[in-house]
Amino acid sequence: VSGLSAPLFSDEQVREMLESRFWRVFMKAHRVFGPPEEAMGSHKSLYRDVRRAADLRGTKLLFGAGIGDSGRIRQTNEDYHHYLVSKGVPHRYLTYNGGHRWDDWNKIFPAVLCEQLSPEGECLLEPDPYYTITRVVTEPPVREVVADSTP
Repeated sequence: VSGLSAPLFSDEQVREMLESRFWRVFMKAHRVFGPPEEAMGSHKSLYRDVRRAADLRGTKLLFGAGIGDSGRIRQTNEDYHHYLVSKGVPHRYLTYNGGHRWDDWNKIFPAVLCEQLSPEGECLLEPDPYYTITRVVTEPPVREVVADSTP
């Protein structure tokens, strides 16, 4: 699964968006999502649905945003990246020197495809100053064995 320049909202951020004047009046969000209280219970939540590595069920996850991305997109991606790191969930986090435009996404598509379609660790593209990919890999937990020296 890949997402570029997508707002990765927490449940609270979704509620704030749906209840904001802009989304109620100009975007008519209720026509798509229904009333906020109903929409909150029915949507998928990245934060609720992915709490540990096993929740990915083998799915490779890559997401990110440009340094000039629109609105809160960059911040929500950073927040989700830090959340996954704190939970030990493997993923790839991409940042690039662009914004929310086709010309910028076009420059990073080769890297995204290579990362997502190559076996783990085998994407061998030359480094590119336009983007950075942070690979978060989790190792199976090491079982600590403590020797008891008491007689």
